Amino acid sequence: MRFSDSRLEPIWDKVRAGERLSREDGLTLFESDDLLGVGRMADHVKSRREGDRVYFVINRHITPTNVCVLSCAFCGFARKPGEAGAYEHTIEDMVAMVRDETREVHIVGGHHPDWPFEYYERMIQAIHAAHPEVQIKALTAAEVDYFWRRWKIEPKDALTRLKAAGLRSMPGGGA
Repeated sequence: MRFSDSRLEPIWDKVRAGERLSREDGLTLFESDDLLGVGRMADHVKSRREGDRVYFVINRHITPTNVCVLSCAFCGFARKPGEAGAYEHTIEDMVAMVRDETREVHIVGGHHPDWPFEYYERMIQAIHAAHPEVQIKALTAAEVDYFWRRWKIEPKDALTRLKAAGLRSMPGGGA
């Protein structure tokens, strides 16, 4: 195997020999610009350990609304209420978007000016009730912060309620 980053050569020798990589090796892999070389080494290890088996998750991304009170300079997604292209999905719409083969639902969207916190809570409850086996990953920290700013719901209380509704994890991101 040839690498565009020569620092990967001694790591490749360890990988082929099945030796454990050092912390320094890990840092080199992380810092390397040779993404294809790192990927080929990872594929070699995966193939040796797992053969041709590949694992994946069927994820459904749901954006309840693009209506947002913010005006982030970098966002080409958000719309103001009533603006062309603005949309709002009902809870029923969102439940119907989750298919039987879905294993994870990823839910993020705009900071809607009129939807109360309870709407998000009911949304998660409804998806969880209809699909209890599905992992619900929803709402960025920015959205939880918006609940505090808009409705004065403490983040800890919001997260406790959302978790009781069926929330299992949160994505990164948010403005």
